Amino acid sequence: MFDGLKSMAGMAGMLKDLPKLQAAAAEVRREIAALEIEGRGGGGAVIARVTGSLEVISIEVAEPIGHAFADGDQRSMASELVREAVNDALTRARTVAAERMEAAARDLGLPLPPGGIAGLAGGGGAAP
Repeated sequence: MFDGLKSMAGMAGMLKDLPKLQAAAAEVRREIAALEIEGRGGGGAVIARVTGSLEVISIEVAEPIGHAFADGDQRSMASELVREAVNDALTRARTVAAERMEAAARDLGLPLPPGGIAGLAGGGGAAP
């Protein structure tokens, strides 16, 4: 019974601080959106850059590889390297975003479930 009352008191405190929490969350979202994260495919043969809001900024293909993509097999390899680089960048962006949100939540004294922010969505943790 007392645990229930403690939970209700904690919720009331959070509701009182709701404007502060909303402002902090908005600031963290802006910071995350402004991030630029780099991912690599083929050991750096392809470099993808994405924002923290998971938008692709650029794809760079190393010059020697770029010339080799004339035939179908090479284009297939190029596609795979681009896919690998973009997925690497997106995974890194998700991880950085989760870390920033978790840090902001801790700074505000918000309780986090096991697995942090990803635990809220049932993800079980940040992507590697």
